[in-house]
Amino acid sequence: MKFNHYNQLLEALYKAPIPRDVFIKNIRRLFDYRFQVNTSLKDALAKKLDNSLSLLIDDTLEDDTTLEVLKAYGMPIVWDSAFVSCSLANLSLSKATFCFIDIEATGPRPAEDELLEIGALKCKGGEILGTFQSLINVAEIPENIQELTGITPDMTKDAPLVGEVLSKFKDFLGDSIFVAHGIDFDYNFIADTLRYKGMPLMLNPKLCSLLLSKKTILSKKYSISFLNDFLGLGVPVQHRAYEDALSSKKLVDIASLMLPFDARDVLGLLEFTRGKISYPKSLSYAKIKKEELEIASFDKLLKKEKLESVNLDLESLRKKKWLL
Repeated sequence: MKFNHYNQLLEALYKAPIPRDVFIKNIRRLFDYRFQVNTSLKDALAKKLDNSLSLLIDDTLEDDTTLEVLKAYGMPIVWDSAFVSCSLANLSLSKATFCFIDIEATGPRPAEDELLEIGALKCKGGEILGTFQSLINVAEIPENIQELTGITPDMTKDAPLVGEVLSKFKDFLGDSIFVAHGIDFDYNFIADTLRYKGMPLMLNPKLCSLLLSKKTILSKKYSISFLNDFLGLGVPVQHRAYEDALSSKKLVDIASLMLPFDARDVLGLLEFTRGKISYPKSLSYAKIKKEELEIASFDKLLKKEKLESVNLDLESLRKKKWLL
């Protein structure tokens, strides 16, 4: 059993446990290929684990140590003497910890541009466990970014440097599921910046609120600012990291009420978002509404103040075919 990409290995792990020796062999080969040019993984590991370890790809390193390092970096794994399994298997949505994240940057390329701001909120069972928000000291902010975000050089001149912010953010993120709207940009920008800075890696599972919204909400546009207005999410500021992360959280709260039965646990949600699970083909929108959607739970959720600022009339939206 040979995997050519880390994501391929992770996909296989979602489906079934992998023999421990096969998993370890693939991890060392993949990390050797993935990081031998782009980053100093040895330095990153040494800083993370008190200079006591060598490489993940070093076959002299004890297997348990390699697995502990992967888990510390956010990979969702548990193991015994025979198999490595996914820690998210059979985990209900109410018991999983999600971290909703958004970033602002001086441009789209982490090799050339800089992180400008990180905002995040960590949630479990719909409740906010904690928040994270920080501007970052950068050398220069292009005028178009200043106009878009409202962040000026005066606002960042006394902000902490990127290494300090990323270190605190990683501690905040922990082993939670990384959620963002258009996740490839946010996740990859942070992950690449960590590598360029020689810092510990980020291997957390990912959930894209943009893809999830497209599968559950009928709208002509899916930008976070449009959906904020369209659905009445009530977040007054756009293009700032924390506020957009909060909008992403509210979108996932709404979308979670529209999931098919096969997507009612964490792995099911991830599979549904990636298109691996869909609504039953035999059901029309009307039948889905009657047989699968727990409409009453939305009112229950509102009463618990988990969506206190969302102003929605679900029946009206469905009649207009704006919402499944």
